[in-house]
Amino acid sequence: MVGLWSRPIRPRALQQLLTSVRVSTLLTSALCRLSTFWNLLLDDYQLERAEIAGGSALRPVPQGGATPQRFGHMLILKLAHGLLSWLARHEVQVKGVECAFDRPTFEEDYAPIFHTPIRFGAPATAIHFDAAVLGPVQIRGSGDMDRFLENAPRDWTFTRSQQRTQSLRVRAHLRQVDWGMLTSAGRHRS
Repeated sequence: MVGLWSRPIRPRALQQLLTSVRVSTLLTSALCRLSTFWNLLLDDYQLERAEIAGGSALRPVPQGGATPQRFGHMLILKLAHGLLSWLARHEVQVKGVECAFDRPTFEEDYAPIFHTPIRFGAPATAIHFDAAVLGPVQIRGSGDMDRFLENAPRDWTFTRSQQRTQSLRVRAHLRQVDWGMLTSAGRHRS
């Protein structure tokens, strides 16, 4: 996270965060611990956790005139999602994501990260979870934590859902296909 915030995040911060959230009993309390932890580290943003109709939201709120930092926002939201999924031992469904910045030209790159419609140009950046998915935490031992740290950020940045990774492989294959070979003339040549 070098250069994303007004001061660098020190080494082993992720380990301390995991130590804090893994003792939570509910995913909602893990979200609270995550926001409290980051609020101790960040000067230019505060993570605001809010109970909203039917669920919870987490928002990075700029402090002191900080401008939205697109990559920093996405990284912190995905970290929250990844930690909740790690604690639940399955990918926690995201209800929605809102971004306080304009739609980028590489919008399709967000699809494998959040797997939900993303609204750009929103008043604030936020990730929303339905209350039904924020249940009990599955206890994680120190070995689980060590594996998570060894694989960071890969294990919390991209999904390991078989269905979603299969669709990404199909999409990648289709981008490489010579569409001229698929026309009726191309089929007659084979």
